[in-house]
Amino acid sequence: MENAFIFDFDGTIAETIPLSLAAIRAAYADNGLPEPSKREVVSNFGANELGMFAKMTPERAENLFESYINQYRALHAKYSPEPFDGIGGILRKIKGAGWKLGLVTGKHPRTAEASLGFYGIRDMFDGIRCGGLNGSVKPENISSLLREWGADPKRTWYVGDVAQDVLDARAAGIRPLCAAWAKTKLSDQAELEALRPEAIFGSVGEFEAWTERMLNSCAKVNK
Repeated sequence: MENAFIFDFDGTIAETIPLSLAAIRAAYADNGLPEPSKREVVSNFGANELGMFAKMTPERAENLFESYINQYRALHAKYSPEPFDGIGGILRKIKGAGWKLGLVTGKHPRTAEASLGFYGIRDMFDGIRCGGLNGSVKPENISSLLREWGADPKRTWYVGDVAQDVLDARAAGIRPLCAAWAKTKLSDQAELEALRPEAIFGSVGEFEAWTERMLNSCAKVNK
């Protein structure tokens, strides 16, 4: 069966939370509406962006979402010009080792595609699944990729940056890893440690070293 890595996006592949927050503020301004607080926005993360607007401002959700998409694209270069340093190299190493590489994100397909296209990494992934309107659907989306690939859950790792990612990975029967390298953190270290993921990485460099050991170890076993 296939070995696999599946990644979250925001806060894991790139520092895109500030971009999303700026685009949300701009969308409300475009529509002449008062900005929601950061606390309110973050409390509605889990659903994709359209679902988030539907929860916060249901009567204007569609208009806000279209403004948000435009602002997200316009502000990308300012707030998130490139992925985290070193991430691209890690993705290439995983692919070069013959492992499956997936992306399971809470983002809407339109913002996911915007960022993947902006960074030029869309073709790195063997499968992409995006968020739902009513909350996290990551366990279902992870399971979908595993079925598609014929991957072994015991040899599949999910890399995410928040506590819910650990829970979602376990719900899908795969092995959770925590990316704690973003400046904008939505889960603190103690919260992550309490869930006992397989590992917590404070830097991309730490994760790269761990990944190289894992790929080399599996390569020796398969010889």
